[in-house]
Amino acid sequence: MATMTFEPMTVPLREDEYGAIRVGNTRVLLDLVIHAFREGASAEGIVESYDALNLADVYAVISYYLRHPEPIDAYLWRREQEAQVIRAKIEASQPPRPDLRAMLMARARAKGITDAQADYRSELQRAHPSWSQLRGRTSDAEIRPTSAPSIRTGISSPSLKTWSDR
Repeated sequence: MATMTFEPMTVPLREDEYGAIRVGNTRVLLDLVIHAFREGASAEGIVESYDALNLADVYAVISYYLRHPEPIDAYLWRREQEAQVIRAKIEASQPPRPDLRAMLMARARAKGITDAQADYRSELQRAHPSWSQLRGRTSDAEIRPTSAPSIRTGISSPSLKTWSDR
């Protein structure tokens, strides 16, 4: 009978110079992995959305989160609070523009873009991390993402609840 040896696993998390926790040797934030998992994404789906990740690391992170949710939830709550402070500073520094949406929609119509296309592009810009690579394309077929989970797992998507809403 073969004897198996069990070794403790290290959790593939590291803190960067700014205090953000990243998964493995990637730039993918722990925030994104946990948000996706809590929204119902599987480990395979998360790896599909963030191809820099490897499946074993995502399973290890999820396993750690399931065993130790308190420190991860505290970290996520702290990050959300920091984001709210930064968001408030940015919004306070901007001039009031009550008619901004109407102005942008008029500009889009002048370019021949329908309201639905403009709304889709606006949502894509907020939620899709590689929007800047897609900006020069004009047809919806060219900019439509290949998999919806990559949009649903975006941290800034307005369709996702914030952690304070839970």
